[in-house]
Amino acid sequence: MQRSALDSRSREPRVTEVTPRVDPTAWISACLRAWVIAALIAAGSAPATANQAAPPRAGSAGIFPAVGAGLFAAGSRAVRVFSDSDGLPHNTVHAICLDREGTLWIGTQDGAARYDGRTWTVVNMPNRLSSNFIRTIRATRDGSVFFGTQSGGLARLRDGAWTIFGEGPGTLPSARVNALIEATSRNGASALWIATHGGGLARLENERFTVWTKREGLPSLRVWGLAEIPDAQGNPVVWVGTEGGLARLAPGADRFEVDHAFDGLSVNQILSVPGPGGPTPWVGTYGKGIAKLTPTGWQFLTSRQGMPSDYLTSLQASQDEAGEPVVFAGTDGGGLARITPSGIDVLSNSA
Repeated sequence: MQRSALDSRSREPRVTEVTPRVDPTAWISACLRAWVIAALIAAGSAPATANQAAPPRAGSAGIFPAVGAGLFAAGSRAVRVFSDSDGLPHNTVHAICLDREGTLWIGTQDGAARYDGRTWTVVNMPNRLSSNFIRTIRATRDGSVFFGTQSGGLARLRDGAWTIFGEGPGTLPSARVNALIEATSRNGASALWIATHGGGLARLENERFTVWTKREGLPSLRVWGLAEIPDAQGNPVVWVGTEGGLARLAPGADRFEVDHAFDGLSVNQILSVPGPGGPTPWVGTYGKGIAKLTPTGWQFLTSRQGMPSDYLTSLQASQDEAGEPVVFAGTDGGGLARITPSGIDVLSNSA
């Protein structure tokens, strides 16, 4: 592991080698997948905010990424575009997150940036020569911000100091990190779960790594989606979407259980959707649309049922003005689908 201090004058990392400190404080995720807020406003739906972090200091604007076009901020009627000319390090935005202070973070193909409501400050990774490509960001309750990179492992910024977790024995099984979540560990504390590309799944708890591979039940070593969703008894269950299917880790278990309804499918997104009977898992696949877990099993919604594409890239839960659940599904080439109890609406560039 490598740690560096953040130079307050240049805001660039100054790398030094130190021994990482152990912080056993429980973590709770503060990330907000805020890209869908503008779409919700446009569609007339209000996003559910009861369990989300405070809005960014920029105000009440919704924010979402657009690949290759920078960042959009949408108010009730107007849209503002942020791009590299406004201070973004790159115009392809892969990740958005709010930390516990309400600061907005974005991850691009050439570094991260934070927004204070007026200006963007570029934050490069301390090991940027290995990778400055940010695939995912996760803020935790102790004030840390974690950055999953394309080929440089996992970077943690806490109290102005960096810690780098690279690939190797006793650390990450792969240098590429696809997704991050904070979930409840067996002893009731919190731990960071890390989806890697080709190395399986890792968990960071009290500065120690535990790795799950096919030997522990994963359908594939390429992991794309992560979620913690309580079961009917309220016990936390970790759901994992891989390039070869879906699996779940029950409380206290050491081995994942494969859900054979998704055998051979790439599961890219897993979403917890609130409902009267408790949270319900929704799963986005790359090839078979979206699936919702019902008391009788999985219900698939594909192009036959009105989805604009069977290739899902993102999911976000909300609710309408009556409190009914709404799921927004981003697709590969088909636009955005708005799924409600009454049907499926499609928003695209031809709408």
